[in-house]
Amino acid sequence: MSSGTSRFLRRVAACTAFLAGVAVLVTVWPAPARAKAPAARDMPTLEQIFQEAQAARDEVARLAAEAARDPYKEAIEGYRSGASDLADFKALTDIVNNSKSDELQVYRTPAATAILDRFGQENLDDPAIRRVRSALALEIIDLMKANSSDQVGLSIIEEVLQTWWRTKLSRDIRFRASDKSKARIKAWRKMRAYLQNGERG
Repeated sequence: MSSGTSRFLRRVAACTAFLAGVAVLVTVWPAPARAKAPAARDMPTLEQIFQEAQAARDEVARLAAEAARDPYKEAIEGYRSGASDLADFKALTDIVNNSKSDELQVYRTPAATAILDRFGQENLDDPAIRRVRSALALEIIDLMKANSSDQVGLSIIEEVLQTWWRTKLSRDIRFRASDKSKARIKAWRKMRAYLQNGERG
C-alpha cells in the first residue's frame, strides 16, 4: 500500500471517530427547554393594564402632593380660619417660641398674626374664651425675658400684649420690647402672676 493511500485511510478513520463522538454528544446532551407560551387566562386584560397604569399615576401624584405640603403653613392657616379648635394652639405657640430653628423663623410672625386674627373673631367677654386666651399667653409669656438678640420674639410678645391688654400693660406691667433685660424680667413676673390669677390683680 502506498504512503498516499495510507494517509487517506487515516484521515477517513479520524473523521469517522469525530462524527461518532458528535453523535454521542447529541444523544446525551439535554435539549434546551422551549419557552412555553402563557395561557390566555394568565395574560392581563386591557382593562387590568389600564387600571394598573392609573394606580401608578395616582401614586406618583400622591407622593408629589405629599412632598409639596407645608405643615407649618397648614397649621397656621388652619388656626386662623377656624378649622382648628380654639384651644388647639400648641402648634402655633411652638412656632412662635422657637428662636433656634432657622427653618421656623419665617413662620413666627405669621403664626402670631394668625393667633391675633383668630381671637379677633371670638367674643372676648365670654369667660371660656378668656381662659383659653390666658392659657395661650402663658405659653409664650417667656418671650418677655428673651435674649435681646431675639428681636422677632420680643416684637411678637409686645404686639400680643398690646393687642389684648393695652391698658394693663401701660398702667401696671410697663413692658416694652426695647427695655433692658432687668426691666423686662420684672414686667414678666407681674404679667405671669396676672394671667395665672385669671386676669385679675
